[in-house]
Amino acid sequence: MDAEDGREGFQVVHGDPPPAAGSVVAGRPSGSQLSDLLSLPADDPFRSSNDWVAAVAGHYAGDAWKFSPPRGFTWYSDMVRAANATSAEPHPEDRLAKTLRSVWEAEAAKHPEDEAEAVEALVQKRLLALRAEQEARYRFAQEREQATAVESVADALDAVLAGEWEVRPTVGEFADADRGLFYEGSVNGVYGDGSAGKSVLMVSIQARTLNAGGLVIHWEFDQNAQRTLVQRLLWAGAKPDAIQDRFVVLRTRQQGEQLAPDLVSSAALVTLDALTPSIGALGQKVNDSEGVDAAFAAYFAPFTVHGACGVYIDHVGHENTERQAGSKRKFLATQGALYEIKCRTKLSVEETGVSELWLRKDNPAGAGAVGTVAAYVTYVPQGGGKPGPVATAITREPKDPALKLKTATGATERLILEHMQSNPGPFSRGALATALRKKLATVRLAVRNLLESGAIAELEGTGRNQPNLVLAEGQQALPEGA
Repeated sequence: MDAEDGREGFQVVHGDPPPAAGSVVAGRPSGSQLSDLLSLPADDPFRSSNDWVAAVAGHYAGDAWKFSPPRGFTWYSDMVRAANATSAEPHPEDRLAKTLRSVWEAEAAKHPEDEAEAVEALVQKRLLALRAEQEARYRFAQEREQATAVESVADALDAVLAGEWEVRPTVGEFADADRGLFYEGSVNGVYGDGSAGKSVLMVSIQARTLNAGGLVIHWEFDQNAQRTLVQRLLWAGAKPDAIQDRFVVLRTRQQGEQLAPDLVSSAALVTLDALTPSIGALGQKVNDSEGVDAAFAAYFAPFTVHGACGVYIDHVGHENTERQAGSKRKFLATQGALYEIKCRTKLSVEETGVSELWLRKDNPAGAGAVGTVAAYVTYVPQGGGKPGPVATAITREPKDPALKLKTATGATERLILEHMQSNPGPFSRGALATALRKKLATVRLAVRNLLESGAIAELEGTGRNQPNLVLAEGQQALPEGA
């Protein structure tokens, strides 16, 4: 029976008998429903296997032929690519393309030739319709651009000369310093592992902006329902009337293109959750620089050009958890501040959570020293042991002074400290890379973080490539669970 009827059992494609246990029909493992495959967590290891892609492709290939008239290869491949984009580490395009073609040909071979020809004819018809739609969108974009004029060069010059513009992050203001995390008029980003506090931080900043009278545009690609988004805002302290009047949720590019010009030009904050699936939603390849540029142009540029602050959240790599997932272009295209968020103490309904924001990029050079902890975020649950309100504080210095001494939050930083605490030194960067079986570039970055945080030190009078790294005075072994 088909997966769409919601009943359990084997799948049957066009009347085929149920397959034997463990067999595969058109690339789909028996008994695996599409909803089960798509509901797997983004970082589930099975998503990284070709079996997962083949199973998803098998479902969509079979579904394509059930429509009247049948849908073609373009629809099928778009659906599979969109599903692939929801993984924390999507399959590379070259491997994905081979699987797409193989599964499609297996499904097409089961249908009459005249039926296949009808599909191709329909594809050509839809391509013509798509071109017409793209031309219409282009005309609409031109009209909208004319209706929301960008500040002139002369006006911008007058503002700068008059001291009305300062290179300083102001959004997500600190409780103990006269600045914030993110820059207005630029795209900023936060990436990190799951449960590090990315979403809680973003919602807190949304609530602050709403309560201050600002308009918030939110792009949602992490499949959270409207009620979930609203509940989070209420728990973050947003006022109900502010949510109702000044919070706009967009889920497709088309919805963004239909926004009234006055909303586009007056937005104070534009947020996006999350960057990787938003690229796939545009039909772009998530690991290509063109896909990143297309996402920034579609989701942020219409707003930041008028002064809005853009903030996206993203994940770390599936294999390398010490860098941002996907194309390096994400890093290069972020022209504001880019932070890596690391969990120090996990937030729960009963326990206060603490995260560190490590500054990884700062083009305007006003957010602090790159490679250091630029801010601490403290989350205090206020639900009485149940899910509920969370008070979030952003500070330059940690509320718990002891946290400042425990700066080795990354996996490699921790390994380096543990190795140096149990072996006599001094050490060179190359020796550490060999001992820890890590790439030299990874160790160099971790050493830089540890030096800047004061956890280790360099001996004077020695060369950079010589054994010159030692534990800082008073640095003790890390306690378990720290």
